[in-house]
Amino acid sequence: MKTMYEYLIDVKRKLNIPSDNKLSEFLGLTRASIAMIKSGGSVSDATALKIAEALEIEYEEVLLAATAQRSNNPVIRKAWENISKRSGIAASVFISGSLSANGLEALLWMIQEAGNKGILYIM
Repeated sequence: MKTMYEYLIDVKRKLNIPSDNKLSEFLGLTRASIAMIKSGGSVSDATALKIAEALEIEYEEVLLAATAQRSNNPVIRKAWENISKRSGIAASVFISGSLSANGLEALLWMIQEAGNKGILYIM
């Protein structure tokens, strides 16, 4: 799964944006926000949508990456990365928002149960 900074690099290349300053203007962010994203900081869903639009790719792909990056818990982050892999992105599975503790527990159980079968259950 790409990091959000890798998506920003893709935007700069695709749109021939010469600097982080110009990129921050294009996305409606501060330069400090761009620097924070470079170092692994989080990205809002709204910014993820702007990035997806600029790259002309599925919203779901970038939203999943943004959601995974927002998590400070490595187990949860890995779960989101697994969801991204198992969803195949092309299936356009949309997962958004925050999960309750019970919802996350159920999600982690489903991922574990799916194992290597490539099956993803979404409730």
